[in-house]
Order: sequence, then C-alpha cells, then structure tokens
Amino acid sequence: MKKHIAVFRDEIKNRLDKEEKYREMLFRRGYLLTDSEILNTKEFPFYDKWKHVELGKYNLYVQEKQTFYIQRRDDIYTVIVGHAYNPFDMKYDENELCSELIKIYAECKSVKDTRLEKIL
Repeated sequence: MKKHIAVFRDEIKNRLDKEEKYREMLFRRGYLLTDSEILNTKEFPFYDKWKHVELGKYNLYVQEKQTFYIQRRDDIYTVIVGHAYNPFDMKYDENELCSELIKIYAECKSVKDTRLEKIL
C-alpha cells in the first residue's frame, strides 16, 4: 500500500513541477498546525502558496486561498480557520469570536473548570 501511495505522490509532484497553473489546487484551502517548522515551503507540496504564522511553540501553515483569524492574549492564542459563527447569539465576526474564546478560556482556567480539562 505504501508503495502505491509513493508512486501516486511522485506522479502528482512530477505533474505539478511541470504545470505551475495547477499548484494552487493541491490542498486548496488546507491548513496545517504543527509543533515543527517546515524549512522549505517553496517546493512540493507547498509551492510557496502557503502563509506561515508562529503561534508560540506551534506553527500554522494556511493555503493562500483559505481565510484564518488569530487573536492572542499573553500566552493564549485562538485560531479559526475558515468561517465560523455562534448560532446562540448569531455572532459571525471571526475576530470577535476568537476574542470571546480567549475570554472564556481565561475564565474557565481561573476557576479550574473541569469541563475545560476534558476538552484539552
């Protein structure tokens, strides 16, 4: 099975190396959150089509067609990739939602809310 995946990957890479116009379609609107830094984003599979943001000890890579929102307070980060809304209060501004998430997290953390521990 791994051999088939490698062959398929190589075939895609060869095609994209030759035909630049299709590169933006690979992992379109994708994202990657990792604790590792990717040193070469100019080649396959990123082809310099991804944005990079450091979030403390993590790295966020987002395909150029994807939207994302980040808020930070001290050492707390919130990230929304894509679009979101809160159906309970009908808020749909992602930056506002990120700020609200930080506030709720800080409140729960200060009272040692056990519900928060289950999520993390």
